[in-house]
Amino acid sequence: PTLIEETDKIMSAQKARGADFESGSLIQRAKALIPLLVPLFISAFRRADELATAMECRCYHGGEGRTRMKQLRYRPGDVAFIRSHWPGAACAEMEAGAIAQVAHAFRVPFLAVRALSDVTRHDDNPMEFEKFTEVAAENTARFIRTWCACL
Repeated sequence: PTLIEETDKIMSAQKARGADFESGSLIQRAKALIPLLVPLFISAFRRADELATAMECRCYHGGEGRTRMKQLRYRPGDVAFIRSHWPGAACAEMEAGAIAQVAHAFRVPFLAVRALSDVTRHDDNPMEFEKFTEVAAENTARFIRTWCACL
């Protein structure tokens, strides 16, 4: 798509200068494309060089040490395992899953602590969001203190 856009821009500029890409024999039309191809190649090489510089600035070198995504999928036993170890679980966390996967790939310990602001299967939860944030903060602080004491 980028090269097509660039080709359209260059073609419009060349037409404004009087270039004719549509009339003449096949050979004449092919020769008329030369003023289009030269700036297109120059633009493509310039863009590739800028991209290479940007990748080097971000310390990307490819090859050795490059991370690869291993897509994880639920297996039949996973749900049973979760239910047997956490019978009161009300959800499965997805948002921090990507962070956890990257942390695992780089062997970095990772823990996500989340709170549910609404549980759709319960209609008896009249708590307003503002009140929830207070309760969640208190519960989270208590959990973190208890967890840190166990370390």
